[in-house]
Amino acid sequence: MNQNKRIKTLGDLIRDLPESGLSVIGITGPAGAGKTTMIAPFIQTMIESKGGWCSIMGLDSFFKLSSEDRSQWLKEGKESGEREYAFRSNQMNWWDFSNAECSLRSLKAGKPLHLTNVYNRADKGRLTGTIRIAPPLGKGIFILDGVAIAHLQEIDALLYVHAHDDIRFQRLVIRDAHRGYDAAQERFKLTQEFERQYFRDYWERIHYYVDNGNGMMHTDDDLPVITKPEQPFF
Repeated sequence: MNQNKRIKTLGDLIRDLPESGLSVIGITGPAGAGKTTMIAPFIQTMIESKGGWCSIMGLDSFFKLSSEDRSQWLKEGKESGEREYAFRSNQMNWWDFSNAECSLRSLKAGKPLHLTNVYNRADKGRLTGTIRIAPPLGKGIFILDGVAIAHLQEIDALLYVHAHDDIRFQRLVIRDAHRGYDAAQERFKLTQEFERQYFRDYWERIHYYVDNGNGMMHTDDDLPVITKPEQPFF
């Protein structure tokens, strides 16, 4: 990305991408910020409304375990002692990052992607999903959204989505209603601890920043990008 240019909106960001080939936009930020439900579909609609090609995939597609199996794995780790629980509760061990990088490289090389046994939130987090993506012959934009994507090497432009903790928690309680309030609260606390450290470690890799605190920050056809704070608001 040419970061010397003044990027004021998502439209500017998209226009600044290469004129040919597949570019990867990463949309990151803490859980509940609106990456998957608001910002990624907004960008996709913007691109497709102008005749462009855009596809979206979440980092959670690369979860190693189902929600149920991961909960059991964490429980067993807690019973095994502090050291083992620290390893298992470190969310960097939850995703298959090697597979994620390989998938992005394949798409950028113009190769179709076919994934099976994919995390499926609509099926209570079971590994029952399937993903098929055939990249275009010409210019295209692929969106990868997720919390822990800032360290991935195949991302061309990285956008951070911010929302206040209270708003994020309210969204997550609604999104993960099947877990129950207490379980959602415990998971939010665990996730928040990881997120704070992760974004401190990789803040310099983030290119752009949007505030999605009220989910209503965009105009009819674009969305403002603001100057990235020197450090995350934690």
